[in-house]
Amino acid sequence: MDRCSRAGKEYAGVIESSIAKLTAELAKITKSDVKPLTAPKTIVPRHVVVLPKSTTCATNTDISGPEQRILDAIAWMESIGIAEPEQTAVAFLADYTYGGGGFNNPKGSLRSKGLVEYRSDRIAFTEGGRELANVPEQALTSDELQRKVLERLHGPERKLLTVLLQRYPEEISNEELAEQSGYTFGAGGFNNPRGRLRSLGLIEYLPGGKVKARSLLFPV
Repeated sequence: MDRCSRAGKEYAGVIESSIAKLTAELAKITKSDVKPLTAPKTIVPRHVVVLPKSTTCATNTDISGPEQRILDAIAWMESIGIAEPEQTAVAFLADYTYGGGGFNNPKGSLRSKGLVEYRSDRIAFTEGGRELANVPEQALTSDELQRKVLERLHGPERKLLTVLLQRYPEEISNEELAEQSGYTFGAGGFNNPRGRLRSLGLIEYLPGGKVKARSLLFPV
């Protein structure tokens, strides 16, 4: 039984019990208790109905567009066997910047609604969240994932990441990356897009001035 069904039964049970108690209270009032209209008797209820705390049960109408995109991105990752994807990957697949308000706000709302859970730097569905996600008809392969990522990148970032994807799992020096992508090592035209790729969680810097694509881009 899902959360909404349990909550509904709980409310119904409380209401039914409350009606029974109030009926019993009213049955105790006899005709002798009734005063003339000029001096009516004030009846103070001795039983107060207290409904249980509401449990949020989100439906499709409760989900905003940004929230749906995040749910769908998690579903894409699940389709390739990653039940707890990194938030950076989910943000990027949903076409948001990780750490920005456009991603953090709907992500936080989904958590408040009980549809996702944070697990360190990762994010995962609850049972209710999975039910609201649009699951892809086919699993998202590594090639499709990389294509989606590259489509969302600007030209400089795309050039750098393409080189690193081709060389994965090999790590290469920043000098070689600059040369193979057509940029000047140390210049802003190279450093800026490289830094952005790192901020997006798509590449990692390694000791010795080397760099490589993140393994999350190669799920299968």
